[in-house]
Amino acid sequence: MASWNSHIIKALQSLESDTLTLPPFDEESIHETRNTIEAIKNSKDNEDGDLASAVLNQYSDRLQNGVDIYLKTRISRIMKLHSENNKDYRKGLSPIENDFLSEYKSAIASLKKDLGFDPSVKCKPPKGLNAEVIVLKDVGTIPIGTSYIMLTKNEVLTVRTSVAEELEHLGLVKINEYLK
Repeated sequence: MASWNSHIIKALQSLESDTLTLPPFDEESIHETRNTIEAIKNSKDNEDGDLASAVLNQYSDRLQNGVDIYLKTRISRIMKLHSENNKDYRKGLSPIENDFLSEYKSAIASLKKDLGFDPSVKCKPPKGLNAEVIVLKDVGTIPIGTSYIMLTKNEVLTVRTSVAEELEHLGLVKINEYLK
């Protein structure tokens, strides 16, 4: 049984060896693993209720999980490399993966046009209007915007998000959390 899974293991190892590029699609390993799965499922010795049959069925399920992991990992890597505008990965794509990427790009372009924004870009949730900060330095009263604020070390204050970010940039406070 150990040699049955060598094909899918080889394919998975090729993906793990270099996470910055995309190795060519390992069609041979996928094909051989699928042939093994079919051979197990079509085995004449594979009768329901038999312990050996149950073990072989579990083994074929694990082989199929290996194929699924390989394919999902490749798609995930393609999406990551595409979002980073890395052009070098395209030479490792299979024809099906090329078709997928072309359809994905046209779907995103269509959504951009219809919605007015790029749905493939990660969204950041909006920050609250106010933020809770802890004062890092005892500096007394300082001007912020059109008003003044008193900063005493270790004091916890609630201030406008823009003020909190400005004070944090100056190294005077640390933002604990954004309040809703």
